[in-house]
Amino acid sequence: MSTNRVSLKQVRKLDERIFPELLKRNCTLSCQNGKSQKNKRISINALYDNNRGFWLNDSTDWSYFVPLEMIESIVEDLKLKDLEREKRLTINEAHIEYIMNREYSTLVKVGREDRIHALSGALNQINRVINSRGVSLKEKTDVLLEVSSYSYLVNKITLDEVAELTDEDAGKVTMKLARLTEKIINSMTKVLNEDIKENTFLLSLVEKSNGVTLRHMVRTFILSYRFVLFFNHEITKNSLASHMRAKFNESFRHWYSSLLPHIPLEDLTLENVFKGGMRAIPEKDLNVYSAGFLLHDIGKQRYIDYYEGDEDYDSRKVEAHAKTGHRMLLQKRVYSEEIAAIAGYHHEYYGHESGYGYYRELCSLVNLDKKYLRQDSCISYNLKDLHRFSTLSFLPAKFLEIVDVYDAITDPGRSYKSHLDAFDALKFMREEFIVRNKKIDPILFELFVRFLQKD
Repeated sequence: MSTNRVSLKQVRKLDERIFPELLKRNCTLSCQNGKSQKNKRISINALYDNNRGFWLNDSTDWSYFVPLEMIESIVEDLKLKDLEREKRLTINEAHIEYIMNREYSTLVKVGREDRIHALSGALNQINRVINSRGVSLKEKTDVLLEVSSYSYLVNKITLDEVAELTDEDAGKVTMKLARLTEKIINSMTKVLNEDIKENTFLLSLVEKSNGVTLRHMVRTFILSYRFVLFFNHEITKNSLASHMRAKFNESFRHWYSSLLPHIPLEDLTLENVFKGGMRAIPEKDLNVYSAGFLLHDIGKQRYIDYYEGDEDYDSRKVEAHAKTGHRMLLQKRVYSEEIAAIAGYHHEYYGHESGYGYYRELCSLVNLDKKYLRQDSCISYNLKDLHRFSTLSFLPAKFLEIVDVYDAITDPGRSYKSHLDAFDALKFMREEFIVRNKKIDPILFELFVRFLQKD
């Protein structure tokens, strides 16, 4: 191969964002037939319109090449965009002080009824944004940050306290808490449903981030919700299920085969991955997902310093938060099993040994050996399938896994490890969480890359 060109196979390994840029530029590809050595040139858009998955398949007949100069130009542009994003990130110490000292410490001291009353005020605040005309992007961002952070803190503090109460006394408090929180989330999602530019909006949120758990939670909640909206859009408007079904055999079948080894390779289909097939998520389920996304790290707040403080990074505390959050959300029947499951299962990684093992522990509790289980799907829309051990994972938790990892490794505020820019983060996730290890879902990850790229 000439040194002045790059194969699409190499492009896939460089960065997931390069290919969409090639489509935007409608570059001309050099095509070489591996058998006849025949060469031809054709526009990338023409090939893509004929077969959207052509660049993902390692064809034995044709190889496709792009001028090295164009790849270098795109990579440089992407790095400049990432650099500009980093330059705009700010650490607002006054805001950190306000949130972590004033809000958290003060809320611990005030009465529960006062907190609930303040939560009602937060609901009115977000509703004013919805019902007012001409509200700026900054105002929307500020309100979303303030209300989501406040809702999270009130839930954390209150759920800690009710663990010591009788069921009857706890019920009086938690019923109001849960219903108000669900109303707040429904109102916030109306703002997030608006046709706002994804990158611009999320950048505004990240600029206000300080890297602590509270801010990670806000960003992850909003990004996860918007990701699911994108999933629904692609399902209903762009025939996502049909496209994935068409490319499944060549692009994904072998990857999933070890997760469902009892299904013959030739019989493995997209319907074995997504139980019942890929389909849009109903609004009522999306509201449940949203509550789970907002509260997914509620078990982590008690260890607020393990990420950002002087204390050394402690993996035991990190791993405990999923189980702790699951218990907190289920205690006294505050929230639904689905909401609690999103918190409890968002680090399962398809049962990989580096996951937190909650699913494996549940198997052992009912004296089941995971080696002899016969799951008929990788992902289910129905939590009952997970509890029956007939599937490997619950769909909203798989969405959240991807967003959670991405936000964690791109967060410039974390002190225990250096953060990655978006360019390197996606490359790292594909290599470490899909190629080397079967942890996050490759179909959802491909969609996530497109979601980040769409603006």
